[in-house]
Amino acid sequence: MLKIFQNWCCFNHLCGNLL
Repeated sequence: MLKIFQNWCCFNHLCGNLL
């Protein structure tokens, strides 16, 4: 579950950078 959270966090940062 921690891995999923880390992936979501990384995805969130990527979206933030793109936006």
